[in-house]
Amino acid sequence: MRIAIVGAGIAGLSCALRLQDAEHDVTLFDKGRGAGGRMSTRRVETSAGNAAFDHGAQYLTARDPAFVAAIDAWAAAGVVARWPAAGDDAWVGTPGMNAIVKHLADQTQVHWQHQVTALHRSDAGWHVEAARASSLASAAAVDAPVDAVVIAVPAEQAAALLADHDPAMAAKPRPAGPHQAGPRC
Repeated sequence: MRIAIVGAGIAGLSCALRLQDAEHDVTLFDKGRGAGGRMSTRRVETSAGNAAFDHGAQYLTARDPAFVAAIDAWAAAGVVARWPAAGDDAWVGTPGMNAIVKHLADQTQVHWQHQVTALHRSDAGWHVEAARASSLASAAAVDAPVDAVVIAVPAEQAAALLADHDPAMAAKPRPAGPHQAGPRC
């Protein structure tokens, strides 16, 4: 099957790798300039020089045996290291949290700077409509139909893509107010 995945954070990339292992043809689309998602590392210039900080997840924990095995493989590749200060099962990306998603993205086909704006169904399959954030962004595979689409973005972003296809599901996400918890996905 040809499958498109919207969102190249850790969820979308993990999904892509599992589908590739099952011999599916997978293409990911992400609006960002590069790997990160909720595991982003930002770089800024300061008067003291360049600085980097994780502005998404600060660390992750591994308890599930399958995830522990993935962490062990990432540790062997130099992508993660233990962080004892946060607990015995806590890990950080090295040199930043986005190292994990960069490592996963290197094993997949990701079209960065492609914000998916709509999904259309035809007899040929699903068509992914994406706005390119840069004239330098790759244009391949945007117009080719796929057999299935996986949406791996936060609920608020998914709602816009789902509205024409499943209005009930699209209506579930609600933006968090100042004293509310956000939607659970």
